[in-house]
Amino acid sequence: MGSTQSSVMIRLARARSWSDKVLLRRALIILFITAFCLGSLGGVPKTVRAQTPISAESLLSQMTPAQKVGQLMLVTFEGSDSSKTSAIYDLIARYHVGGIILRADNNNFEDLQPVIKAHNLTQSLQTIALQKSQGEEAVSSGPYVPLFIGIPQSEAPEQVNQFLGGVTQLPSPMAIGATWTPSLATEVGKVAGTELSAMGFNLYLGPNLDVVDSSDLRTSGYTGTLSFGGDPYWVGEMGQAYIEGLHQGGNGKMAVIASHFPGLGSADRPISDEVSTVQKSLEQLKQIELAPYLEAVDGTELQGPVDGLMVSHIRFQGFQGNIRATTRPVSFDADALAQLLSVEPLPAWRDSGGVVVSDNLGSRAVRYFFDPTGRSFDANNIVRTAFQAGNDLLYLNNILGTGDTDSFETVRGVLDFFAQKYQEDSVFARRVDESVTRILNLKLKLYPDFTVDDVINPAGSLEVVGTSGQVAFDVAQESVTLIHPESSYLRTTLSGPPSTYESIVIFTDVREEKQCDSCSAVSNLGVRTFQNTLLRLYGPQASRQIIENRLYSYTFAQLIEILDREIDPVDPYVADNLKQSRWVIFNLDEPTLGVPDSYALQRLLSERPDLIADKTVIVFSYGAPYYLDSTAIAKLTAYYALYSKGEAFVEIAARILMQESQPRGALPISLPIIGYELNEKTAPDPDQIIPIQLLLPPEVPSETEPTQSPTGAPPLPLFQTGETVQIQAGVIRDKNSHLVPDGTVVRFTVRQASDNAIIAQPSAITSDGLAVILYRIDREGIFEVTAASEPAMTSGTLVLNTQGGRAEVIMPTPTPTAVPTPTPQPTPTIAPTIAPTPIVPEKSGYPRMQDWLLVVMILIMGFGLSYAIGQYWWGGVAWGLRSGIATVIGGFFAYNLLTLGFSSLENLVKQDGTWFIVQLTVVGMFFGWLVAFAWWLLNSMRKPVQKP
Repeated sequence: MGSTQSSVMIRLARARSWSDKVLLRRALIILFITAFCLGSLGGVPKTVRAQTPISAESLLSQMTPAQKVGQLMLVTFEGSDSSKTSAIYDLIARYHVGGIILRADNNNFEDLQPVIKAHNLTQSLQTIALQKSQGEEAVSSGPYVPLFIGIPQSEAPEQVNQFLGGVTQLPSPMAIGATWTPSLATEVGKVAGTELSAMGFNLYLGPNLDVVDSSDLRTSGYTGTLSFGGDPYWVGEMGQAYIEGLHQGGNGKMAVIASHFPGLGSADRPISDEVSTVQKSLEQLKQIELAPYLEAVDGTELQGPVDGLMVSHIRFQGFQGNIRATTRPVSFDADALAQLLSVEPLPAWRDSGGVVVSDNLGSRAVRYFFDPTGRSFDANNIVRTAFQAGNDLLYLNNILGTGDTDSFETVRGVLDFFAQKYQEDSVFARRVDESVTRILNLKLKLYPDFTVDDVINPAGSLEVVGTSGQVAFDVAQESVTLIHPESSYLRTTLSGPPSTYESIVIFTDVREEKQCDSCSAVSNLGVRTFQNTLLRLYGPQASRQIIENRLYSYTFAQLIEILDREIDPVDPYVADNLKQSRWVIFNLDEPTLGVPDSYALQRLLSERPDLIADKTVIVFSYGAPYYLDSTAIAKLTAYYALYSKGEAFVEIAARILMQESQPRGALPISLPIIGYELNEKTAPDPDQIIPIQLLLPPEVPSETEPTQSPTGAPPLPLFQTGETVQIQAGVIRDKNSHLVPDGTVVRFTVRQASDNAIIAQPSAITSDGLAVILYRIDREGIFEVTAASEPAMTSGTLVLNTQGGRAEVIMPTPTPTAVPTPTPQPTPTIAPTIAPTPIVPEKSGYPRMQDWLLVVMILIMGFGLSYAIGQYWWGGVAWGLRSGIATVIGGFFAYNLLTLGFSSLENLVKQDGTWFIVQLTVVGMFFGWLVAFAWWLLNSMRKPVQKP
């Protein structure tokens, strides 16, 4: 008996154990499938994981007046000491400043391991901000708010980067502009954003969106190569693309502040030395200077708007139409700045959180504007005036008030003054709260949770810094420009590159720069840089086109010795080598006042042209191409603009000399000394044939499919009287073969085919090289539509027929040239290159009929697969049907979501089309099958466990 009971107990225990294992196995299956689904959807966002959502309003409510006004300030400091005894520690920990700007001229960067030390400094500053409100180091009870740690685009016309080494030496904005390729601007911005973000920067004061007015070459030099060019449309295109690259490279953690708003392209003074006065009205500014900033704040779905605008210290005469009225610097003029910020789309941008930043309030220009003697400087009231004018962030670089011993004393005084005024003046307090809310929202955009892991960058991220030289080479290759003479003429005067045994003399404008006052001097363009590049590419270890003992490299200072007829020159053989050489190469930097050697080439061409008579003289300009006049240029064999210094640009110059590469760029600014006018070059090319086409709605009905037209365009439908059609002209290109600027006028002509009578001549302006009109067919007949954009007067012909025939496009055949032997560069036939790739009108955000048919096929296959699983693995036909039906219902539900008008789903359908529709349907089917699986699982658990 006991044995029998024991046996039964053992069997029951085994049964329970087996049942538990089954349940455990099923639970694990459910967990695995759930984890897989969540993983396929990208995981749970951080904003969902956060226990308590952070908002600017909640942070503001926890701040003291001192903490609030501290958020308004962007300060600088000297050196790299951030220890507890340093002044910058005191400003962060006790005065709660919200942002730090690091600059080379403040000795914040060093020449030994500059990238690592810059990273260590940014992380040290962020740690101070963290510790001041957390842990044992806490010195305040306010909330933790990360710092803005910013870096400005260089303000020196001859220098592009704040770092002289360690990082990728990126091309200048003008070099990017000379490529006329926005995608390259994005790539350069992406590299800059990636490397700066890796070093711990989250704020970039740039890019400069000035539109260069090169009618006065003397004033153009104040901008140098720091502008993208002289056409407002193209400066806006390049600037917006560069900003998008910074955002992408920073992975969403880089705030970008476009500088010099509303534009300094017409300024006649260096921006840091004196406040310029420009005679322009607001309407004139809208046409040119403001245009790039309006594009930058507008943004697109793919390119987000700029985060902030830095307001420059510039005055305008005739701003409101009265030519005798002059504003204050707009950074201090509340009325003028308010009018500028009222221009659309700036109000919408401000409403969405756009931040306004003052330019440097400690500059010499500001000091001498308020006191021309430069003796007194009321820092408290000057900073308050800038804030009340409409600036949210106040940039205090080396600001020094009257009676203060250093800038830190002045900054502390300003912060105390602002905190006291906040408590005494309710209007001022509301203004502070408004600006601080904007600032906090921008910081939350960078770091949604204000978590330490998001703010503090590990040192391992520095591996990406300095590794993207290919981008600089790509820009150099596409930007190098032949300024003089015309390429066709140069081919007749320059038959080939230097031969192996010809001597080459190379003169280089060597400039030594320092990363900091105590750092070693370096030069990106050394005396032997060009020679070494030639030898590396074409010397004995390469193609053997160049022999080292036939190369002679000298500095501009040694050329000055020849011009000054020095009795005891550094190298007595310079003159002899110059005399016996056939080739003379000049590597030209930007001439600079106070550096006499930088004018050596100008002096040679004006004082001793005999020294280079009967020689092949090639000039490579690595700065702006403003500095040689037409008389000097006429004495050169060839004059090339490269716009940037650096290894990539020197290599392209060497390849140009050896004729391995050809110049591909075009000047992005007007250059009157050679007769190059940008407005003329960006006008439509008169030799092109403008494509024209009918824009069809996405769901054009077509019972029969007629044969395609000879042009390869899709067959066009029948029309009826009273119907409105959409007609597109373009792509329209300029004389440099680039898209014409937005706003170019296109005139359409509609004719009655029977008698060639003009019925209508509607006009439109271009956007991305395309112009579109809506035309209502108000009569029966056959109509011909053409387009013209002066001086381009030839286009295809769109034939519309309401009498039973289908529409068609007729492209004219170019008339053959009368020249019996065409040259290697005939006028290109533009129509064939453009017609195969017309820009399609905006796609529909809803599924098409063919998409539904494809979904039906997928649902049928899904039903079959699910039915098989249910029948063979779950126990019968009933479960097969349940599995299949649930799968179909899930897929059909997911597909129906696309028809409900959700904007996010519409955008995804527009972007990915059929592929996204298929993906969403399959995901819906999978979730439907999961419901059936859970149903079967629960049903199995309810069944009694069978005894083994």
